[in-house]
Amino acid sequence: MDIANFINDVERWTRIQDTIHALILVGAYGRGENNENAAIHFHLITTTPKLYTDNPSFVNNFGVVVESSIKQNGIVTSLQIWYSNGIEADFSITTPIWISTPLEEETEKTLSAGYKVILDKKNYFKKVRVAIK
Repeated sequence: MDIANFINDVERWTRIQDTIHALILVGAYGRGENNENAAIHFHLITTTPKLYTDNPSFVNNFGVVVESSIKQNGIVTSLQIWYSNGIEADFSITTPIWISTPLEEETEKTLSAGYKVILDKKNYFKKVRVAIK
């Protein structure tokens, strides 16, 4: 299980998707805690979330999927994916509204727990200032 390569694969794929504007890591990996037992939590920001939530086959680009689940939480749809190599990844897909300022309480809570900007094509995160706890 090579977490760094997995994250790099997601980043490379995201860079060539014209409809994805930003990719961040949140949670343990967003805080720089590279714990191989922790799930990798991504947030993908797009103006076309249904492109990814209605047909989530993009997750197959990163490995062999053995199990998956989909959860809706407001404007965020989370695809929880378990791969055959033991990696658990959560792809939370949302719109730019999620990152608009002032931040909603749930967004601020997520970001204040730690995040790392991987890709920000539209400079959304230049405006975001969250005190990380």
